Amino acid sequence: MYENTDEIDLSKLWKLIVKKLHIIAACMALGVCVSFVVTKFFITPQYRATTRLYVLAKNPGNENITTSELQASTLLSNDYVELIGSKTVRKEVTDQVDSGLTPEQLSGKMTVSVQNTSRVLSISVTDPDPEMACTLANLVREAAAVQIKRVMNSEAVNVVDVADVPTSPYSPNMRRNLLIGAAAGLALALAYCLFVYFLDDSIVTEEEAEKTLNLSILGSVPKDAGGRSK
Repeated sequence: MYENTDEIDLSKLWKLIVKKLHIIAACMALGVCVSFVVTKFFITPQYRATTRLYVLAKNPGNENITTSELQASTLLSNDYVELIGSKTVRKEVTDQVDSGLTPEQLSGKMTVSVQNTSRVLSISVTDPDPEMACTLANLVREAAAVQIKRVMNSEAVNVVDVADVPTSPYSPNMRRNLLIGAAAGLALALAYCLFVYFLDDSIVTEEEAEKTLNLSILGSVPKDAGGRSK
């Protein structure tokens, strides 16, 4: 009696994949083309400008920097990040920019980061207009310095880097998107091969016949040179 099996014959599947290489290549090429078109014509380029601050929790009137002050500055880095991203800072910036930008919208454009062992705060702003991204980053830095001095009673807020107008877009990443498109095409092609494999219930070899039908082979019909059964 016929027995259906769910086992995957890897050699048979590999032969099918090799046989369908032209389809796999076509799917990958299609994925690359679609990714290129979408990235080039449907995604608005974003430019990122970055400025950096150095903040030190130094007591007013103390000209010498102590080890405890350095340690305190490191521990307070997360507090500085929160102050830079506060609504007070964002509103002060948006009030200076005549573009209809709201503090909530600015929050989605800016990121503030600090490395674990550093007291340097990086402020980045992303915008479709490179000049606007630069302007916003520098305004955030200036407003943040005032806010940190006022709230944390810190006098040592120094500028490490001033934001420059970016010359190349930060996103989208064309190379990454093309790789994603190729991977998506490959996955689609392999899924198609698996679909064809599971739908194919034909018996080709004697081993498959014995395994599938659970019967012994008594004989076979040879073929002539033209591939026709005699």
